[in-house]
Amino acid sequence: MELKLIDNKGDNTLENLISEKVTKHSKISIQTAAFSIFAFHALQKEIKRSKELRLVLTKSFFEKEETSFLKRYEIAQSEEDISGNKYEIKLRNKMNTAFIARETARLIEEKVKVHQLGPNQSALDELLIENDADIDGNVVVPSMFKFTSDGLGLTESNNVSSMTGIIGEPNHLAGLKADFDAVWNDPKKSEPFIKKIHLNGFILYRFTIFFMTS
Repeated sequence: MELKLIDNKGDNTLENLISEKVTKHSKISIQTAAFSIFAFHALQKEIKRSKELRLVLTKSFFEKEETSFLKRYEIAQSEEDISGNKYEIKLRNKMNTAFIARETARLIEEKVKVHQLGPNQSALDELLIENDADIDGNVVVPSMFKFTSDGLGLTESNNVSSMTGIIGEPNHLAGLKADFDAVWNDPKKSEPFIKKIHLNGFILYRFTIFFMTS
């Protein structure tokens, strides 16, 4: 077993750990209160390479139906948002966001299963990577930063603490995965998530993404 402190500085990033550990034998499970399309885009090779990615959203992202660009910008400044938080605004300016949204939507449709945590339920952010072919490919990050580009270590962040990666320890992983499975499989605790992606005040890619259920 290896304990690894991840401070998202230099090469010591969560993105690099995921890239190093995810293989064709990996099953990824994530609970997070925030995610963005930029995080998906950054890890698209790893997600495609894995067996599956299950994502439990621990808060609602689409309660607001604002249509004003300025209002959406203000929301992104103060909240984690699927279209990027304040640390990802530079990425939105530099990158072809429409293309990324389309690619992300296709990736999610093909490879990712998403649930929304049920009402009056709460859960901590965590990352689990299960590898049934290589024990050293098992990874637990029990208090991961959010699934955004700054959480992965791609951009600057206001996080001042480090994450702990627990690598190659099957028993701890099995316990947390059992908890994750209990949330995933209980319709009172979580349910499949079907929504339109809104970005900067308009429907960027005009279709409804149907997140596949288990």
